[in-house]
Amino acid sequence: MLNNPNGATPRLSAAHIKVSRKPAPTFFERLKALVADCGTNRNDQVIVLATACIGEGIDTTKHICEVLAHLGFKTAHVAMILKTNTGGNPDRHLWSKDAAGRHRLLG
Repeated sequence: MLNNPNGATPRLSAAHIKVSRKPAPTFFERLKALVADCGTNRNDQVIVLATACIGEGIDTTKHICEVLAHLGFKTAHVAMILKTNTGGNPDRHLWSKDAAGRHRLLG
């Protein structure tokens, strides 16, 4: 017992406990984690990151190149990967592109 003369269990309060929430990772932090998870092959990294960008609504070649350049990728390399993997054949391509220049995920 805690020096309580009547023998009752003292009430404890959690009012002094501060709960802190870890902020949700930013889009760039999530992309950096993807790079770390998908190995050292730069082509694979670009494919994974471009797919993530398209899924988040960053879907033009220009914007995808800008985002990946911010992560250290060469825009010419990103544009080449996008071009090579864009088309209408799901057996060969990862993305399609509409008349407005917006990429979409295939399959």
